[in-house]
Amino acid sequence: MQPKQWSQMVFNIPFRNTFQRLPMMTCAEIDEIVGLLWTGWTNGTVIALMPDMRSVYCRFSVGNSVVRTLVPASDGILVVTQNAIEHYSFGGVGGKSISCPGIIACTRIPGTPTVVTATLGELCSLINTETGKTTMRLPSTYGVTSLASTSEYILTGHTDGRVTVFPTANPRPVSGAVIHPGPIGKLAVVSAAPLTFAATGQFPHSPVPAPLVLMGQLVQGQIVVLPPVRTMAPPAGLGNVHDGLAVPCVDGSVLVLSRQQPHSPTLQLPPIMPMVAQATVSACGADLIAVASPVTPQLMLYTTGAMRSQVPTPAALGVKARRPVQASWGVADPIPCPLNPLPERLARMPPPKKVGTKALSRTVWRGSVGTYQEPRVDRSKQPPPHYRLQLADFDRVATGAFDFDASNQTTLCGLERTSDTAFVNAILQMLYAITPLRHSLHSHGLCDTELCFTCELSCALDGMATCSHFHCSNLLRAMRLHPAADQAGFGTSHFPLPQRVTSCLLFLLNHVDTAVDSISDLLGIQYDSKITCAGCGTVVDKSSTVNSVEFDPMNPTELSTSIRTIQHVCHVCGGLKQAEVVKKAANHPPFILLTVGEWQKRPIQRTLSVAGEEYAILASASVVHQQFPSGIIPSHTIAHVLSPDGWVACNDFTLTKVTETEVLQVAPWRQPFALVYQRRSTDPVSMPCSPLVPPHPGPELACIPAGANLGIDMEFVLIGGELSHFNSDGDRVIDKLPETALARVTVVKEDGTPIIDDKIAAVEPVVDYVTRFSGIVAGDLQAGKPDVLSLKQVFSKIKTLRDMGVIFIGHGLDSDFRVLNLGVRSDQIIDTVKIAHLPGKRRLALRYLAKALLGRDIQVGNHDSLEDAVSAVDVYHEIVRLREAGEWEKRLERLYEDGPSQSWGKV
Repeated sequence: MQPKQWSQMVFNIPFRNTFQRLPMMTCAEIDEIVGLLWTGWTNGTVIALMPDMRSVYCRFSVGNSVVRTLVPASDGILVVTQNAIEHYSFGGVGGKSISCPGIIACTRIPGTPTVVTATLGELCSLINTETGKTTMRLPSTYGVTSLASTSEYILTGHTDGRVTVFPTANPRPVSGAVIHPGPIGKLAVVSAAPLTFAATGQFPHSPVPAPLVLMGQLVQGQIVVLPPVRTMAPPAGLGNVHDGLAVPCVDGSVLVLSRQQPHSPTLQLPPIMPMVAQATVSACGADLIAVASPVTPQLMLYTTGAMRSQVPTPAALGVKARRPVQASWGVADPIPCPLNPLPERLARMPPPKKVGTKALSRTVWRGSVGTYQEPRVDRSKQPPPHYRLQLADFDRVATGAFDFDASNQTTLCGLERTSDTAFVNAILQMLYAITPLRHSLHSHGLCDTELCFTCELSCALDGMATCSHFHCSNLLRAMRLHPAADQAGFGTSHFPLPQRVTSCLLFLLNHVDTAVDSISDLLGIQYDSKITCAGCGTVVDKSSTVNSVEFDPMNPTELSTSIRTIQHVCHVCGGLKQAEVVKKAANHPPFILLTVGEWQKRPIQRTLSVAGEEYAILASASVVHQQFPSGIIPSHTIAHVLSPDGWVACNDFTLTKVTETEVLQVAPWRQPFALVYQRRSTDPVSMPCSPLVPPHPGPELACIPAGANLGIDMEFVLIGGELSHFNSDGDRVIDKLPETALARVTVVKEDGTPIIDDKIAAVEPVVDYVTRFSGIVAGDLQAGKPDVLSLKQVFSKIKTLRDMGVIFIGHGLDSDFRVLNLGVRSDQIIDTVKIAHLPGKRRLALRYLAKALLGRDIQVGNHDSLEDAVSAVDVYHEIVRLREAGEWEKRLERLYEDGPSQSWGKV
């Protein structure tokens, strides 16, 4: 039998997403009769692809709830979200809704209208989607993470690594077994007779999946654990195709495992899309594997054929529909095999309508009676104004016109929020409170490693100590480029936010600790453990040091001593046995960092006792759940920090003084995920820290005296790509502008002699060199050229000049240093855009100032950073001369009077 030929197609999904990171696909399902491919996404969007998979037939939103499962129905689609099972027509018009709050997993019993849901209330229910009635409830199933089903059995995966099998007609379990030491991730049925299943498992206390496909089989009423299949990368999904089990992995590769010999893959597709964070599999006539990436708004489709080569338009079907959204395609191999003729039911589809979130029907069905309900806001669950999500005008931020100081009445530094990865801000505010940690990181200096988190974290905390507001873009960029950071939840938005933030905090500490030994001296708790095997009584002594401890608010004494029962591999009696673990703290670090899995709605303890030593609260970080009248509940992070002026609530760039009572009280909208306690006997001044590293200027900077005036200018290019989509009228709408990256830095003396003129190698794709404004052309930023350095090398030079106390003269330096991501004190900056400015008036361009004050034409062709740096210094000198002569105020007013007649210097 000839192996099937697989083809690859890339579909560009047109998402409108101006603020948050790209949504991720959570499920995909093919309507076997109509042929539409339905896809659900983490932002509550449902997209249906036409049968040729080349255009979008309809697209609608079900709110901001994650789409768990899609179930094709005779007259539309059933959408299972986190809180309900809702029916929508083919055009996206909402109908009846079955309320089911807290859905964490869902599966459909094949060939029936029944779905199985698992909720946060630890209850699994069988619901008939045609009648809306619950037909059966399974007994209490603690910690369900995933579901799978056949026509005869229901399988549940649990947080303790257990898989349980229930019959569909009986709520009593058939069998259960532990197949993994960590939580079960995804479940899939490989074959029904005998019942064989596959699962993915996560590492304990981490969202990172293990690079294994766990296998099990039901034999004579008992689950037999089969040898796992090892994969090159952690699996992102599981699903059935005709040849076996498809396993898409997080690196973009796809494995197809044979049912008879799963350890010998029948197909291995190479990585196509970077960092696939979610994947689903559907099979209908032809095998279809759909995967999606958080990096680009693309959907990768692998198919064995049987895709329609010609698809009639909605008008040809007799459906008055809006124009399908246009999309670009890349097809590896043509797919000539047509499907059967289009069913008549597709021609009777109602026209797709544009339905907003607020217009969706909220009819809750109880039996045959439906009641329309609008989303209501529980005022008791609303956070105070200073804890709500804070957004800034990005255009004003980029130009330096946004007043951050108006939102900060404290001595601490506010942090900008420009993306959904800004949850790192709360982590940084919390770590900033540990003063010896800042000194330890600063003593590391800047090493030669390009992607060093010790350097990036040190520079981020240094910027927070220098400025009243800061944007940690270099740290976020390093985490975005590091594959392990994405696997830890940094860029994977479908993980719950508390889990993402905790994983990223542990990721940072683990990577920083490898370079700075004093991290363990500050935070490390040494635990001495005795493991006693229940089978033979063998005792094993073990000692370990951890920089963070998982904290149970209900049992705070476990920080000192804990007794637990675990599954342990005994080397004496052999096999997996139960063992008792007695763990005791053996030291008293100056600070302890506690991570919290789930807070039990009780106040935070002001003090803790660890092995007889008393600790007091120093900082905390929490997730805030904010409810809007539309029913959308976005989450963001905040921090509480004990500063010399008292307690401060840090909500990105909004900093507010609060009381200790407010810090310790936990409201319904607040979920703490990390706490920092300081030993009462700790004196931060006497803490052993490495000496601070003084600046070591290179040969090109050795001749610069401390406190010298230097001109500086920077040029930028655009990276990351623009996100856009086509609306229902066929017009192109821009959703997100490209990001800027540093391309060239020039520093000159007051006489115009250049001392630094370097270009920065591009490590991310450049979408536009904006040559007219940057002077950069393709090929200028290619690594390996003599004048092309890494961003870290150029950053180190400018940071050295800053530490030497030089005064930077330039035009628009706030935006320049913001992109460079270097904190510079205001007394070290002379910005001509601020000096030559009248309150309430427009900002004057350097080109206009040079022409009006110096009689010099600049920027005639392309911009040149050397020319701009020299011009900024000369403009400043002329302003100083006019000010000393007492003529500057009148000259400035005349500049604004003459500006319109000269088009403000535009060429």
